[in-house]
Amino acid sequence: MLDLSFLGFLHEEPLHGYELRTRIARLTGHVRAVSHGTPYPAIRRIEKAGLLRTIAEPEYGS
Repeated sequence: MLDLSFLGFLHEEPLHGYELRTRIARLTGHVRAVSHGTPYPAIRRIEKAGLLRTIAEPEYGS
């Protein structure tokens, strides 16, 4: 279910893992907390399934 939620958010605009976690937290509140590391395995699963392509951004200060 989390993967589908992430796909929905990512369909609207590109987001970082932290931003995905924040949006899920806004929807679920304290009912179901999302840990800091949760988005990244989900992003990798979605990418491996061919439903998502990640884009690397230049690091700040580079």
